Amino acid sequence: MLSILISPEHYVSTVLMIGGILSLTTLETLSGHFANSSKVKGSLRITIWEIIATVFAVCFDSLFNGQPV
Repeated sequence: MLSILISPEHYVSTVLMIGGILSLTTLETLSGHFANSSKVKGSLRITIWEIIATVFAVCFDSLFNGQPV
């Protein structure tokens, strides 16, 4: 929410995508740390899937007159 408020209006969607990817990567790394599992492997997997989902959502949105990033 803070990233939306402090970013310039024409960069909101880009800042939101990057912020979402970074926050999920951080949360997955923390959960891997507390679960005593591989932090790099888990966070990399989540990051790759998040990027794929974001690209798919942007492409799907552009089909319905959404604003391309």
